[in-house]
Amino acid sequence: MIGQDGVKEQLHSILAEALADRELARRGRPIAKTSRKYAFIGGPGTGKSHAVQVLADALHAAGAIDSARVVLAHRSSVTDGHQTGATTAAVFESARRGVLAIDIDDLTHAPFGFEALNTLGDLIEARPGRVVVLCGTVDVVRRLLAT
Repeated sequence: MIGQDGVKEQLHSILAEALADRELARRGRPIAKTSRKYAFIGGPGTGKSHAVQVLADALHAAGAIDSARVVLAHRSSVTDGHQTGATTAAVFESARRGVLAIDIDDLTHAPFGFEALNTLGDLIEARPGRVVVLCGTVDVVRRLLAT
């Protein structure tokens, strides 16, 4: 990643936390099993998806997740009319060993988009230890976090 110093600093911080957790586990110490939730913010073409893959690779190398696989979810993959909750849950489960990245820009404007986001929020709380990245523009992320 050329440039993007702020992104690199955040990735190093996340990796340091994962390595500290691994060391605590190695020593038999308890680790808080919380979900790793992140928001990657930027316009189209700014490298959010690439940064998610770098994050997945780093967390996998640190032993924090079982796989470096990234599941990229968009509106069409998590909204399904009458079955949005089930569809969102299936996508969430498909990323259980790796990282789930969700493009929230088009999701917040879609029918059933907020249902998908609510389902996702419930799943994150119910299943600690998952890595979820919300990807979007500044305005959309701010609006979402304000709700």
